[in-house]
Amino acid sequence: MKAKKLIGLTIPVMLLMNGCIKIEESKPAKTEESKTAKTDSEVKTSKEADSSTSKQSTSDVKKVRVLADDYPMYLIDLGNEFDRLFKEYNNIVGEASKGNKTRKDVLVSVENIFKAIDKFEEIDPPNKYIDAQKDIEKATAKYRKAFEGVERIFSQNTEKNTGGKTDKEVIENAEKLVKEGDKYWIEVYNNMKNEVTKANGGGISASEKTGIDTNSGVNEANVKSKVTDGTELIADWGLETSSGFLVTFIIKGGNTFELYTAGTYPNKDNITEGTWSYDKNSMTFELHITKRMDNGKEVTVSKKDIPYMVQNFDGKTLQLLNTETNNTTRYVKQSF
Repeated sequence: MKAKKLIGLTIPVMLLMNGCIKIEESKPAKTEESKTAKTDSEVKTSKEADSSTSKQSTSDVKKVRVLADDYPMYLIDLGNEFDRLFKEYNNIVGEASKGNKTRKDVLVSVENIFKAIDKFEEIDPPNKYIDAQKDIEKATAKYRKAFEGVERIFSQNTEKNTGGKTDKEVIENAEKLVKEGDKYWIEVYNNMKNEVTKANGGGISASEKTGIDTNSGVNEANVKSKVTDGTELIADWGLETSSGFLVTFIIKGGNTFELYTAGTYPNKDNITEGTWSYDKNSMTFELHITKRMDNGKEVTVSKKDIPYMVQNFDGKTLQLLNTETNNTTRYVKQSF
């Protein structure tokens, strides 16, 4: 997770002041979803207050309950989406400075960022991650405030409500807020990646790969020669521990699988089940989750399809790379 930066904003702001960016005649539409994201505390002027009557306060926002097993991956997915939208925003601002994009395009990208922030703040976290969620919301509060300033600058209204600050001062403050938010966000993000690594049976996270060859353990020749349709991977996989072999991942015939996320095999109170598929050309082994149990209760799965690249397979060991989180997991085949 890299620190974010409001790239290229100072130049476009100067262009805005000189009227070099085309202004659309129609006021950019705001979706109802983005309206509900604004809280009462964020209303700064009487004019803004008059237009905020339909906006919900944070206490009115519907919360999304996320279970402990799902929380780390759920947060990582949202983080990846937020980073993508942030980069998209920077690209659009850069294009606007060249005359290829309009203010409306910039405002739409800002609204998309607000929607991504909403998703973080809608999370009702499990007890285990309450502190992590608090830090996330400290980060998103900084990001939201930063982009509210940006939104006012690029607004088509003649009165931009910048609180008497120049555009340059608003942008400098926004950059400061983003950096402050990153201090909270990056730490939580990396912690969640490590949590996912542990849940997957003890892989190596991206942050733990510092100083290690990123191709460590990778043998594509093995995979291409030994794996044709995925049935070669059928086995009980896991880890050798001081107390014996720990089964964590069972790949079955009939294209089904069992994943023991809490290391409780053979107890199925904490298990993820589903089907698998394999694509030989891309060496992708994809899990399609159909059921997940958490402490004996079936729960809703937030992400049902998880792609893995098979990096190595020699009959006794299996190395998988989660292409979305960049986490590597190495399994050992159980011998009977």
